[in-house]
Amino acid sequence: MAPLVVYIAKVVVNVYNQTMKKKLTTKFTPRQQMLPSNYEIFYYDDLGRQKLAPHAHDHYEFYYFMEGDLDYQIADQRYSLQKGDFMLIPSSVRHQALMKGDSVPYRRIILWLKEAFYEELAGSFADLTYGYDYAKTNSVYHFRPDAISTKELQGKLIELIETLRGSSPFKDLEGKLKIANFLAVINSTIWSLKARSTPQKTPLYLQLGDYITAHLEEPLTLDTLAREFYLSKYHLAHTFKEHMGITLHQYISQKRLQAIKNEIPTGTPITELAATYGFPDYTTFYRAFKKEYGLSPTEYKRSFSLWT
Repeated sequence: MAPLVVYIAKVVVNVYNQTMKKKLTTKFTPRQQMLPSNYEIFYYDDLGRQKLAPHAHDHYEFYYFMEGDLDYQIADQRYSLQKGDFMLIPSSVRHQALMKGDSVPYRRIILWLKEAFYEELAGSFADLTYGYDYAKTNSVYHFRPDAISTKELQGKLIELIETLRGSSPFKDLEGKLKIANFLAVINSTIWSLKARSTPQKTPLYLQLGDYITAHLEEPLTLDTLAREFYLSKYHLAHTFKEHMGITLHQYISQKRLQAIKNEIPTGTPITELAATYGFPDYTTFYRAFKKEYGLSPTEYKRSFSLWT
């Protein structure tokens, strides 16, 4: 009976993931002019056979890459893409996807912001323009964040899709606030990438935080950290808590829970996520998640109307 149960479970998971993908995805449209709305968001999952010529438009574009076999040309820059990369494309800047083949799916999420809407947000929150200003001033349009930032961006894009397709009487207000928050996250991500590229002596507690963020799917104990940093366990633990206010164990748990929370809306089985991020069993994960967020993992997943 066990093999049969496993087989049925795999079939159910596969059908579920395919259903979720259909609910999230958008039918490809070749138009490059916005409808009369402040923003549009598209989740495309195809083979990239409908190629577009080099083009520019009068709105701002955010491009998040998930999968595909292509390079991307923006102005005179050609970028080789990896999963989780994102690009900021200001208005009037020419760009084009350069497909290498169509043997793998081409998955991406694209967000368009009407220029007047972007300027309205900038009028209320001047710092929101940092990311696109940086891209335009430096002709740098492509960014490769760390794994945690990538998952946070993807989670927020999914929330935007939910808002746009929802029926809330406050949809316009929710959309505006989420767009502003998303731009703030983009700015923070770019600032962090820029800061890391600048040679400087990084404090130990920040080095620990960066290392933990980059290795959440690997064993993380005081012993492993002590070996990595060639320092005593006591020194690491004391220094981190002194500056961060929580223990290394608490920080690692919080970061892993946040990563799982951001991935739950993608449809990946929760048990698989818990195992991937180092929880020894589902019960331990369940208790930690509910204590941190006040909801069980399943209740959190159901809170997304996309999944119902």
